[in-house]
Amino acid sequence: MHRREAVQLLGGIAAVPFLPRAADAAAALAERVHRAVQAGARFRTFGAAHQALVSRLADAIIPATDTPGALDVRVPEFIDHVVTDWAGASERRALLDGLDDIDARARQAGAPGFVALDATRQARLLEALDRDRDAPAGAGHAFGRIKSLAVFGYFTADAVQRDVLKTVMFFGAYDPCAPL
Repeated sequence: MHRREAVQLLGGIAAVPFLPRAADAAAALAERVHRAVQAGARFRTFGAAHQALVSRLADAIIPATDTPGALDVRVPEFIDHVVTDWAGASERRALLDGLDDIDARARQAGAPGFVALDATRQARLLEALDRDRDAPAGAGHAFGRIKSLAVFGYFTADAVQRDVLKTVMFFGAYDPCAPL
């Protein structure tokens, strides 16, 4: 990924209403949140059931392959931290209600919750949720927010920037490419 693409990614992710609109402000926010998570910040908004659900959603969105996945760079904690400190009460409530709605849909499919669904039924439900991600409320809304925040958290993580993308966002000194 090139610096321009990273800035575009941050600008697109800033479409989540409670994130900064400017790419540099979004990058600064991500850096602060990642530092807090790495320093030991724990879940504050998501209870145990929501933690498990958000973790499973993040892992389904960005699974570990030959590169780290969302869980490897602590994206669920990142999401919780952003939601806790940056989302307003109504947005936070809509997200939590939407997560409950995701589990309710899983119960309609005969499981006690989303994390208990087998992989095939999880994938089918995720496809449906992804189609509804622009909904103003409910399961689709929550999935859309989690997906945006997972991508934002993942691609701004130091380990991903350094080891996967090999991105140098800021350069320390001018290094000319042409011989003098």
